[in-house]
Amino acid sequence: MRRYVPLIALLLLALGLGACASEEPPPEQLWETSAHADTESAAFTNWDNRDPAEISTSCAKCHSTPGYRDFLGDDGSQPGQVDQPAAVGTTIECEACHNDAASAKTAVVMPSGASINGLGREANCMECHQGRASGFQIQDATDGLPLDALNSELSFINVHSSPVSPTQYGSQASGGYEYAGREYAEQYRHTPEFQSCAQCHNPTVWKSALTAAAPATWGPIQWQSLRISGSQTWITTGTAM
Repeated sequence: MRRYVPLIALLLLALGLGACASEEPPPEQLWETSAHADTESAAFTNWDNRDPAEISTSCAKCHSTPGYRDFLGDDGSQPGQVDQPAAVGTTIECEACHNDAASAKTAVVMPSGASINGLGREANCMECHQGRASGFQIQDATDGLPLDALNSELSFINVHSSPVSPTQYGSQASGGYEYAGREYAEQYRHTPEFQSCAQCHNPTVWKSALTAAAPATWGPIQWQSLRISGSQTWITTGTAM
C-alpha cells in the first residue's frame, strides 16, 4: 500500500493544480480590467474640462459612483433621484452596486415609464443599461402624422447607449415603437436558470446556475465561460458535477 501513497499524492496535487489553473481571477481583478473601471473612457472623463468640472445631476447616476449612490439614497439622500452633481474622477466602483440600498433594490422604471418589478441584483444593472428614450418619444413626435411618410421636420431621437434591458423585456418595457393594433412579444425568456443579467454575464454565477439546471442524468458537464473585460479575455473551464 505504501508504494501507492506517492502516486496518490502526485495525482491529488495535479488535480489541485488543474483546479487552480481553471479558476477565474478574483472579482477585484476582473473589475480592474472592465469597462466600469476604465478611467480614460469618455463615459467618465467627458466632464473633466468643463466649468465647473463636475458631472451634472442628469448624468451622474450612471457615470459616477457617488451619483449612483445618490440615486439609490445610499448616501442618506432621497432615493429615486440625483440631488447633487458628482465630482469627476470616479468610475463605477464596487461600492456603487454593493451596498445595502443596492441589495434591497427590486424594481426599475424604464424610459417609457413602465416599471419592471420582482427583480434581484440585476435591477442595478438594468438601471443604467436601459437607454434614455423609448417608443413613446417616437409616438409623441409622430402623433397625427401619416405613418411611414417622410418628414424633413422630424429629427433623430437618441436612445443614448445600448438599451439592453428594455430590449430583453420587449413590450413590457415599451423600449421600441409599437404600431397600434399589433401584438408585441414580452420578456425574452432564456432557459430557466439564465434569466438575469448576472446569470449570463458573471462566469461564477453562470457555472453555479448550470450545475443547478443540469438533470442528474447528464452527469458531469464540461463548461467554458468567456468574459471580455477591456483588453483582457478570460476563458474559464471546468467540470460542473
